[in-house]
Amino acid sequence: MNIRGKAEDTTPGDASIGLVTVGQAIHWFDREPATREFTRILRKNGQLGVVYNDRNKKDPFMQSYEAIIEKHARDRAWSRMFWRSGPCQEDHLSKYFQNGN
Repeated sequence: MNIRGKAEDTTPGDASIGLVTVGQAIHWFDREPATREFTRILRKNGQLGVVYNDRNKKDPFMQSYEAIIEKHARDRAWSRMFWRSGPCQEDHLSKYFQNGN
């Protein structure tokens, strides 16, 4: 099922989905409303699958790539980063999985 909408406000009925899949865009979600929505639509024992690439900031290629982005990106929006160092919300992803949710 492909649904057009926002993570915080989907259209499936209560407990009607077995798997919610999320890609790179998870950092744009408003976590608390999205978590409530996922909990609402997932069946008992339903699952949330997250696919997210995490940049290795020590890798020379990724350092060069980031420098190019910084130099040429226009209106680059700040987003939550999930790597462990730097000014980030370190536990953002783990909060999706707290309290059995």
